[in-house]
Formats: sequence, C-alpha cells, structure tokens
Amino acid sequence: MKNIVFFVMVVIASLLCFSNYGLLSDAKAAIDESNDLDGTWSITERFCVNASTGQTCGTNEFDITISDGTVYVEDEAVGSVTQEGKKVSFEYNTDYLSSKFEELFQAAGYEVTIESLTMKKYEGKLKNNRMSGKIKGTVDAYFTLFQKTTTLSYTGKFKGKKQE
Repeated sequence: MKNIVFFVMVVIASLLCFSNYGLLSDAKAAIDESNDLDGTWSITERFCVNASTGQTCGTNEFDITISDGTVYVEDEAVGSVTQEGKKVSFEYNTDYLSSKFEELFQAAGYEVTIESLTMKKYEGKLKNNRMSGKIKGTVDAYFTLFQKTTTLSYTGKFKGKKQE
C-alpha cells in the first residue's frame, strides 16, 4: 500500500511539473525573474544613414539604466522599454533622439535642425543578460548650408550586455 501511495505521489508531482505547477515551475519563474530588464546596460549601436550622397555608417556606445520600464541616460528619462517573453521593444523620446541626431550631424561638420523623426523599429531579443536587435526609421533634417530639408532613412543593429 505504501508503494502505491508513493508511486501516485511521484506521478502527480511529475504531472504538475510538466503542466507548469509545483516546484519546477516556481524554479523556472525565479530564473525568468533574474532576466529582468532593470539595471544598467552597455549598449552598442551600429547604424547607417542613407542619403543622396551615399550611405554613411557609424558606431555609438553608451550606457542606459532601465528601471520599472523607463530608460535613463545619465539620470535623464529618455524613453521606455517593454518586454513580452524574450522580445524587447524600446520607444525613445523624440526630443532626445532629435538632439542626438543633431549632435551626430554637427560632429560630421553639418549644421542641421531635425524637423521630424520617426523610429519605426528599435526591438530585439533578450537572452540571459544580453540583448540584440534591429533599428529602423526616418529623419527629416534641414541643412543650413543647402537651405533644404532632406528625408534620410536609417537602419542598423544594436546589442547590449547587462552590467553585473
């Protein structure tokens, strides 16, 4: 009788584990929580801007801090992030992105004013303490030298590593 009771307990416990109940699923949930986005991340972006003069590419490295779905750069809230399973999506503040694009153009020797900016995609996948994904969008920039507004498209990739 004891053997039958023990056997039934083992079978029930194993069935509960496979159906996301019991100790195994609790351990898996604890592991999933360790993949939390909150913390400081080192981000590397490689992107290219397509213009009539050709494609210009660059690399940008910076740190972000994520806290409760908000993205911070040097203590300034610059956007938000959402996670659905392993998918990570960023949405950055337009004013922040515009100022960054203006800085990039100024570093290249152009005086520009960003008139509009659309980020169509800044999303990727999360795996343990790393993330990687794609960037895509358009920017309308007014070039003072040419006295003309030009629409530029940009694409790229990003990767990040959570700092311990």
